[in-house]
Amino acid sequence: MGGWSGCLSAWKSARVRACAGLAIGAWAGSAAAAPLPYQAQLTIELANLAPVTASASGTADVAADGSFTLPASVFQVDRTATGPTMTRQIFTKASFAFHNGAGAFGGPTPPGGPMPLLGKVKLFAKPALGYPPATLTLTKGFSTGTAMAMVTNGMTALTLSLYPISPTARWLASTVIQSYTTGTTALPFGTRTRTGYDDRTSMGVGAMNLVVPVYLDRLAGGTLQLSAPVTGSLSITFTPEPAPTALEVASGAALLLLGLRRARAG
Repeated sequence: MGGWSGCLSAWKSARVRACAGLAIGAWAGSAAAAPLPYQAQLTIELANLAPVTASASGTADVAADGSFTLPASVFQVDRTATGPTMTRQIFTKASFAFHNGAGAFGGPTPPGGPMPLLGKVKLFAKPALGYPPATLTLTKGFSTGTAMAMVTNGMTALTLSLYPISPTARWLASTVIQSYTTGTTALPFGTRTRTGYDDRTSMGVGAMNLVVPVYLDRLAGGTLQLSAPVTGSLSITFTPEPAPTALEVASGAALLLLGLRRARAG
């Protein structure tokens, strides 16, 4: 009998431990880090044209070091931006059609990372100048390499180049200052300053802003006429997962108590 009694006692203990494990596991699952909901906005500013924006929301797995991956195609852009007519600004309208590739962003050191924009921008000149539209791939300008296009009005050929400041474009949590220049001289258009930051908590909750500097050069006969900033800004706010509800807590406790009672009754 002692042997059977010991086996029964061991079985009861295992059952109690299993029930307790289920309850504790349910509580731990709700308390542990989970995919964090986010709200995001992507903004592209090209020269003096109106900014182009796109919004997205969803969830992203945020690791303990704050790193995460933003899924591809959460931003979809198909719109046109216009700007004021200025003497040095030949192209006064741009049509954007692109989506984002997956963004692999690091933790706090550094918090930024690469995220390509896959698609094109078509630039339209002032009608009186007679230049046809020029199409540039954003994929290169916001990833690696240089996107180039050449247009002519029959008298003058213009070469356009879109390229990142660094060899591999990275979205940064730092201040970016870009200037409009012609050759080596700054233009009266002034400068553009955009600031990146990462104000998230150690749990990955909070707001961050990442910026990427790109330039659009216009050359005539190989001579630089204008270098204009193209700036990307990516704002993301992560919110905490909802706390366990009273029903979830009560269910876990009830499961544990039921296991204990059945084990004792058996």
